[in-house]
This record gives sequence, structure tokens and C-alpha cells, in this order.
Amino acid sequence: MKDAKILIVDPDRETRRIIKPFLNYEGYSVDEAVDGMEALQMFAINHYGSHRNSRTVDTYIRHLRKKLGNYQKCISTVWGIGYKFGK
Repeated sequence: MKDAKILIVDPDRETRRIIKPFLNYEGYSVDEAVDGMEALQMFAINHYGSHRNSRTVDTYIRHLRKKLGNYQKCISTVWGIGYKFGK
């Protein structure tokens, strides 16, 4: 297990369910929050490292898009924030 903990913040449970296993596989401890308020509460009691320069999630999103084929447009990039899953 890596030393770093990662917090996934997204109101959509399915989005969190998709992303979490990829990060667990890489050895990260992953927590989840539904909204900003819950995330702030979790930040108050946990230490989350900064992964702004980490390309782990970007790499998995790229592979996931390839596997989705024609449905890859369901994952859009939100510059400076992360990714958005939609229909």
C-alpha cells in the first residue's frame, strides 16, 4: 500500500464505483465523499497528499475510453478539475 490517501469527491455513486478500483489497484488508500461539505469534513480528520502532478487517473481514463469504444464520449475532461461522467 502506498503512503498516499486519495479522496474522490463526486455526487454520483456509480462514478466513484468506477474510479476507486483503479486507484486501489495502484496501491492507494481511497476514501469517498458525496459533496464538498463531506469532503471538507474528511479533510479535517485525514491527510490527503497532493496528486496534482500524478498522471495515474489520466492514464486509467485514457484506457477506459479506449475500452468504451463509441461510448468514450461519456467521459469528458473538465480542465483544471478532473473528469465528468455523463450519458
